[in-house]
Formats: sequence, structure tokens, C-alpha cells
Amino acid sequence: MSETTGSAESDVRDKVEAIVAEGGDVRAKVTALVAEASRKAQQSGEGLLTLARSVMDAASDALNKGVSSVPTDGTLRQVIDGVGDGFSRTAMSAKMAMEEARAQGKQFADQDLHKIKEDLTTLTSLYAQTVTDAASKTRSEASAGLSSLMEHAEQARDRMLPALKSAMDAVIQDPKGMGKESLQAGLAASQHAAGTLFTTMGRFLQEAGERLTSDGK
Repeated sequence: MSETTGSAESDVRDKVEAIVAEGGDVRAKVTALVAEASRKAQQSGEGLLTLARSVMDAASDALNKGVSSVPTDGTLRQVIDGVGDGFSRTAMSAKMAMEEARAQGKQFADQDLHKIKEDLTTLTSLYAQTVTDAASKTRSEASAGLSSLMEHAEQARDRMLPALKSAMDAVIQDPKGMGKESLQAGLAASQHAAGTLFTTMGRFLQEAGERLTSDGK
């Protein structure tokens, strides 16, 4: 793990512990945090599943320290839901980025497309097990409680699936196809530099966050 990646992960963990300690609408706060951190996680090569594990580990550590006045079970469920909501926003930002590229006759770098496709695939298949394994580190969770948390995590994954599938479909369509059509029409399709996909996703996530903040006010 690079120093930059380690610093980013430490920052995420600190913020999660603060969210758990503060209480309130934990789900909404975790959603915003995960959406913000997802772009950096992909650019660093850390990946979304690792981000999910870091968030859940931090939540478990915070609860083991007894920093929250909210029952452990309820807090963990809010964190699981928040992580899922954050990744749904991330997936939709990927779809919007792909659509924008196609509309402009441009294409993202192959490594960016491979990375986002890999992340979406692993989230679909491993999200529930990953967050449940991390939650199992919470000392107050008995085996019966973990079974319930796994069910809750599967429900959170199911809520993510439409957004994940929509984003995956956009990636599979591949803006290179539109690039060829543009060339045939006499237009020059350009290749984005590596990392541009995640920068574009970050822009859409920021705009969405600003709209939500404005609507909330």
C-alpha cells in the first residue's frame, strides 16, 4: 500500500469512527462519505470492495470502543445501508460518465474501463459477505445477530443491483463503439487519458451531492 493510499484509508476510517460516535443519521453520513471516497479508492487501485471493508472495520472498531450510545445492531445496519447507497451513487456516476463520453464521441482508457468493470462485478458477488465478515469483528454480535446482519447486507446488495447493472451495461456498450461511428461520420474521436473516467465520476458525484444538500436545505 502506498503512503498516499494508506493516508486516504486512515482518513476514511477516522471519519467513520467520528460518524458512529456522533450518531444521528448514520446512514446518510456514511452514504456521503463512501460516495466521496469511491473515486479516490478506484484511482489508487484500492477498489470499492476494499473501501467497503475499511468502512465496516472502522465501524466495528468504534463500536468495540463503546463510542456510540446507539445499539450496536442498529448502527451496523445503518452503516451497511450507507455503504450500499454510496456505491449506488458511484455506479450511477459511472453510467453518466460513459453516456457523456459517447455523446462527445470520446472513449476512456482501457485500464479505467477494466477497473470499473472489475469493481462493479466484485460488488455484485461479494458485497454481502464482505460487510458481514467485517461486522463479525464487533464483540457484541452473537452468531444469531450475524445471521440477521447477513440478511440485511443481502437486502442492501439487492437495492444496489439496479444501479450496478445499469452502470455495467453502459461499460459493456463501450464508448469505443461510438468512437468508430464518429470516425465513419468524419469526426475525430479522442482517447481520454488514464484516470479521466474516475475524475469525471467525481464531478458527477460532487454535483449530485450539491443538489442533495440544496434540496435538504
